[in-house]
Amino acid sequence: MIEKNSQYIFKAKEILKRFKDHGSEAFLVGETVRNLFLDIELKEIEIFTILKKDNAKKLLSDLDLIKEEDFALLYQIDFYKIRISFTRFSSFDGKELTEKYNIKNSDGSFSTIEFLSTKSFTVNTLLMSMKNTVSDYYGGQKDLKKKRITLIYKNKKAYIQEHPILILESLKMVSELGFKLERKTKKAIKSKVRLVKKISLDKLAQLLKEILTGPFYKNAYKYIDRFGMYKYMPIYKYGFKRLHDQYIDINRFDYDYFLSLIMIKKKKYIPEIGGCSVNEEKVFSLVNLAISNPKCNYDKLTLYSNSLTNLIKANRINHTLKRCKLKTKLITKEYNSLPIKKTCDLKFKGEDIIKLIKDKCDKLYMGGNELTDLVDEIIFNVLNGDLTNDYQSIRKFVINNLERITGFRIVNPDPPMRKTDNGVTDDYEEYQENLKAKELIDKNYGDISIDDQEKRILELLKLEFEKEVDQCIEHSGMLDGLTGDLRESSYQTLAKVYRDIVIKKKKYEKLKEAFENANS
Repeated sequence: MIEKNSQYIFKAKEILKRFKDHGSEAFLVGETVRNLFLDIELKEIEIFTILKKDNAKKLLSDLDLIKEEDFALLYQIDFYKIRISFTRFSSFDGKELTEKYNIKNSDGSFSTIEFLSTKSFTVNTLLMSMKNTVSDYYGGQKDLKKKRITLIYKNKKAYIQEHPILILESLKMVSELGFKLERKTKKAIKSKVRLVKKISLDKLAQLLKEILTGPFYKNAYKYIDRFGMYKYMPIYKYGFKRLHDQYIDINRFDYDYFLSLIMIKKKKYIPEIGGCSVNEEKVFSLVNLAISNPKCNYDKLTLYSNSLTNLIKANRINHTLKRCKLKTKLITKEYNSLPIKKTCDLKFKGEDIIKLIKDKCDKLYMGGNELTDLVDEIIFNVLNGDLTNDYQSIRKFVINNLERITGFRIVNPDPPMRKTDNGVTDDYEEYQENLKAKELIDKNYGDISIDDQEKRILELLKLEFEKEVDQCIEHSGMLDGLTGDLRESSYQTLAKVYRDIVIKKKKYEKLKEAFENANS
């Protein structure tokens, strides 16, 4: 038995014991017993008792009740959900019961047997006591062994006529278990398949999701196709027709793509259908993208705002609907050429803007609609090529547009740009570094020629460079414990490596240039 099932049953039997100690019988029932027989992981345990709901509620008052229904109580015990179900009937007619259902064993109380009749299918009508004794009133064990889905009603056609939802519920079980439909049940469903059109769209959508996303969905689809059931589901007809004609491969079936195709064909997003998708957010985005741009001539903002997968899917669906050409290569090329593909690709990010607002506006700001508007405008300008995606360019753009977009007034502006030895720069940090360097040179070498100044600057850079290389070697720990010639040779090897690394730093650019000139 699956370990999780064992833990689940342990919790359930504690409740069964409570009912027994209280003088009332209670049983594991329905899909719980079925899944235990088939060794399928339990999602929820159902317990049936003939005790009245109010009395059961008092008996279990110390447990966490998360939902109360007319004929059930749902409890959360640790990580497990346990449903307590009650009979829906106040009087019972034994003769009518045996005439209505295929009851194989009538030793149980009619209240219990009639409660089980609400389960509709024989494999869901098994009872299990606290001592693991199984009661089978409808022949469920035989159908489990033969792996078939059988309706419990004697007149199956009449009952389907009254409850057409059973057509889809039977296929849901086929998809879930991989069983086949029992001969008489299949015949009854086939004769009443047209009644599917009476099922409300929200129930139809939910059940179709469970049918077409179950582990044995291909088995269930074969029945839909064989019975011509899709003819009676007009809103789904186009998608099923594509499946029937093998334009959609059932072996690589994508349910969300299937739903998107249907809604794009209808030229509108249908909440009842979209709400039953596997990933509603992606489906909603895909449907709106395809409907709003049937020719699939995507501008840069559209490319940026959608995933490449959705862009290609929208084009493929519109091509299927003969609304545009297939443009997979072109779309991929244009998407890959975008300067940014998501917000985090910006070199000057939202947190940088928040910090800048604090520095320049003396305002403690944690983000809001103003920040969103500003980032959106940055993205728009970067995508259209009006703004380069680098730190300084975006920083300058933010400063120039901060008050207009956010309403925050700058009270600490950057110092005005001045002419340096290298010309005029709009890079504030670079300007400050150049200014400090010039002040240092003037202080130490102001009385000597420019050529001598350059030589002494290179000498200082070289000393600082060698010092930093030595620090790197020391921090590496690779010379620890070495002595003599071995230490010296190891030092020379490490020094060569770290010189190549350190010389790449911006502050050693002049020294690097001098080395290259000397080597040439």
